[in-house]
Amino acid sequence: MKDLPRVLVLGGSSGIGHAVVELFRSENYDVTNISRSPCKIDGVRNISLDLCQKNLDLTFINDMSVVVDCVGINIPAGFEDIKSSDLDKMFEVNIKSKFRAFQHLLQSNKLTHIVIVSSIWGVSARKGRSVYGATKFALTGLVKTLALEYAHENCLINSVSPGFTLTDLTARTNSEQELKEIEAKIPLKRLAQPVEIARLIKFLTSDMNTYISGQNIIIDGGFTI
Repeated sequence: MKDLPRVLVLGGSSGIGHAVVELFRSENYDVTNISRSPCKIDGVRNISLDLCQKNLDLTFINDMSVVVDCVGINIPAGFEDIKSSDLDKMFEVNIKSKFRAFQHLLQSNKLTHIVIVSSIWGVSARKGRSVYGATKFALTGLVKTLALEYAHENCLINSVSPGFTLTDLTARTNSEQELKEIEAKIPLKRLAQPVEIARLIKFLTSDMNTYISGQNIIIDGGFTI
């Protein structure tokens, strides 16, 4: 029987990241989670690290085949109300941390698949999300370039862009009334469950995906149609 690849999840303690860890563990994958808070799922190896620290060094991670990056923040604000500190923080977490992490991980591991969680606001737009959207548009450029640069190593690199998903982040950045209005606009008339995003990620990182690379795959119940 073929050994299952070892999986590293960045930001797997909550939301979509937690669902990703839970799904892989349910199928007996060896999973390591790196985040500031532990992922409380049996059998998961937790490493407590702030992935946004400027002196981040992940070269000690050297036996992974798959990486799923779920790290991200959103601080909504109208364009004229954006604080400089929030602008810096969102780019630090949503973009710069990924440059630092993958510079280490791609050097010290023989990776076969990478998936980075992006957002529909990296392909569309919404009021009050100018900085968040800018980071996600930038992420698409990063993913496409990495896919080109590491194709010769047979590493398939993609992003997924979830629509509205039932996570703590969604609840924090939308009022109850806003969520009701959003549900009405989604063709499937509901928000996604985190496990539905995790299943797409699982496919993209499995041996069933041998040719999809450099793509951003939208999973939003038809919202951006």
